[in-house]
Amino acid sequence: MNSSHQSLLGHTSEAVYYLTTLLLQLIPYSQAGGAGMHIGLARVRNWGYYSGPKVLGVPREALIDVARIYLIVVPLFLVASAIEFLAIPG
Repeated sequence: MNSSHQSLLGHTSEAVYYLTTLLLQLIPYSQAGGAGMHIGLARVRNWGYYSGPKVLGVPREALIDVARIYLIVVPLFLVASAIEFLAIPG
């Protein structure tokens, strides 16, 4: 709903804008959440690839994996924010 109490999905152009923005924000949020889960699980279950050296109790390789994820997540957040704030729906 917008400020006029009309559905954002009422017009095709507004619906495309809204759903695209939603999807572009959902992807990096999901990746960042998954990275946090990855760190937690790697700290609790350090087997196989993650059985090496640790930093503050977290396997070093898991931290490297999360850093790689964030190299992708941060630009995705920037793109999503730019599209949300700079694009003019309709």
